[in-house]
Amino acid sequence: MGELARFLSEIRRDPDIKKVLFDTSFLDSVGRTLEKRGFEETRLFLWDSHSREDLEKQAIALLGILGKMEGVDMLRKNRVISSHIIRNIHRMLK
Repeated sequence: MGELARFLSEIRRDPDIKKVLFDTSFLDSVGRTLEKRGFEETRLFLWDSHSREDLEKQAIALLGILGKMEGVDMLRKNRVISSHIIRNIHRMLK
């Protein structure tokens, strides 16, 4: 099993991620930030969003996903793929 497949399998099995109801417009904003500005800026964006009650659970779950992404060489190097995964995480969890 490749690095990416292991990552996706781990995300799909994570109970803390599976129980979060993601808002597609928030996922799009996070994905766009990741693609254009990188992991550090996205982390800051999520920490800022964490203070909003309506986004808190989503931001915490996405911070965890982001941390796991950085451990996958291909995702760390290719922000377009990482952004696509973030934008579609709600579909991957079904």
